[in-house]
Amino acid sequence: MDDSDLVKTAGDGWQGWGGRILIVLLTVWVFLVSFGAQGTPWASVAFSAAAGNGDWVKASLWQAALVGLPLLPLALWWPAARYRAAFRVWLTAVLFLLVLAPTRLFDPDESQMVLFAQTAVLFVLALAAWWLGRSEEMRGGGMRGWLAVGTAVFVTLPFWAWGSLGSLLDIFLALALGLLAGWLVGWIYGRFWLRSLAEDSRGLGWDIATGGFVAGTAVLIMASALSFNGVQLLLMIVLPALAWAAATLSLVPGSAKRGETARGNGVSSVRGDTAPSR
Repeated sequence: MDDSDLVKTAGDGWQGWGGRILIVLLTVWVFLVSFGAQGTPWASVAFSAAAGNGDWVKASLWQAALVGLPLLPLALWWPAARYRAAFRVWLTAVLFLLVLAPTRLFDPDESQMVLFAQTAVLFVLALAAWWLGRSEEMRGGGMRGWLAVGTAVFVTLPFWAWGSLGSLLDIFLALALGLLAGWLVGWIYGRFWLRSLAEDSRGLGWDIATGGFVAGTAVLIMASALSFNGVQLLLMIVLPALAWAAATLSLVPGSAKRGETARGNGVSSVRGDTAPSR
């Protein structure tokens, strides 16, 4: 048996079905943990004594621990490339949550400081992402555009819905925060998941369905880190559906060439780390 046979066999059998089952189970787990963690301090504010700033940070830390620890070994060592890529997307989303957690230390009435701090952090992250991908043509450019615009709209939605537009600076910061967050989601999705399809595609239908779970769950995690004082719960409800739609659009146009395009984007450089699953 040669090396190619060994690589092919590595993703067969239980690795493929096990990956599908894990995707569904972990999606449910992320949903329960994320809404439980972020909803607890909000409930304290709504129904009893006001939550302290540290409670919001603790909520993010607990969420990151409960979601990230199970993902870590899967993201590093799961044999099938497509599912390992999905777990890496989610683990990167958890890191996003951790990086933004300290911005919740500001008082809720310091809305400009919260938005400014989060926007500044995301700007640095976006620069780092651009720097990492500057030498290659990253997949998912269209998705990044859809997510950036859509996220910007929804991040500013509370200002419009509650009739409290604030200053022009508030609106500008909220728009910038949404644009940067949406762009980063698309970048993460393209760098891990879309890349993996060059080596491990199961056909357009399966790729869209699984990709929707991957994108929606990642956005759920990342949305829980955005904004402040419980507004993240609204974003956690609406943004995953937007991510699912954007993930679909990222595959449907030119889907016949998506594997070849991803190979041209440097997948060969990590070929030894991507074993196909069937």
